[in-house]
Amino acid sequence: MAAPAGTPKPIIDKLNAAITGITGSQDYKDAITAIGGVPRSSTPQEARDFIASEQKRAEKIVAEVAAVAAAGN
Repeated sequence: MAAPAGTPKPIIDKLNAAITGITGSQDYKDAITAIGGVPRSSTPQEARDFIASEQKRAEKIVAEVAAVAAAGN
């Protein structure tokens, strides 16, 4: 789940509480496990950190692919 940049903290907190309530339920955990997933949730800060790290990782991959393409390989 993501919200637009600049969303007020009280709204983020309310959304997080609702989502945590769902992802913490046994029905949710069972459904995710049944399809081979690993149920988990995160705080808003953990989600921001994860997105930032994935963006950096993706940027590195794109730069490497661009370098290979530019070299003609």
